Amino acid sequence: MDTEYQQFQLPATSSFSFQPNGNLLTGAKRAMGYVPYGLLLLLLFILLLLTGIKFGELHKDVQAIKVHMGRMVHEWETYTEDTGLAPPTEDEANNKVVLERITPVQGSCKNDWVFFQSSCYLVHSGTSNWSQAEQQCVSHGGHLLVLNTVEELDYISKIVQIHRSYWIGLADHGNEGQWGWVDGTEMNPTLHVWDVGQPDNWGNKEDCGQIHHSVGRYRKMLNDADCKLNFSYICKVQA
Repeated sequence: MDTEYQQFQLPATSSFSFQPNGNLLTGAKRAMGYVPYGLLLLLLFILLLLTGIKFGELHKDVQAIKVHMGRMVHEWETYTEDTGLAPPTEDEANNKVVLERITPVQGSCKNDWVFFQSSCYLVHSGTSNWSQAEQQCVSHGGHLLVLNTVEELDYISKIVQIHRSYWIGLADHGNEGQWGWVDGTEMNPTLHVWDVGQPDNWGNKEDCGQIHHSVGRYRKMLNDADCKLNFSYICKVQA
């Protein structure tokens, strides 16, 4: 028997196709277009937030500086009223009295000593604590440097190494805040030779005076330091 097969075909009226919704695609594209703008707004918001925090911290710092400066002005006005001293010049206040290095002369002094206005000076580059330095100077017939005038300080400032600090014959061992020289004389209160903010007796143990290091060839200023520390020193004797 011959079997006949008929080819299966879908009805002509039956058709299957997918037609995407045009409105849906348009909305998605539009939404995706807004994403970069949203990210940009988010970044701007974060930046503004951080800027606000930094500005607030800066404002606090500025206020703190103003308070500190106000206290300094008040303390200085009180000091000048109590002592009757004139305030320092602008250059002295800023520690910017510019000097030039000079070559010292020996004059009538011993070897390694230099001469200035009837005195001999030994600028010792080795280091010792304050007491040992004073003993060394006494062994030479003198003392650690006793400063009498600004001119003398300027001379020393012109011949020393600017990056070093040097012990001098100034201390307040007997009475805190009452500075005197090792030769028994008192410190001249009209000499504006202390560095900015000095003496401060940091750690309640700074009782010896020194010529402070500097970053340039300026007039050297004074600083108080722990007597047990080792620094270079300057001796002075009469010529």
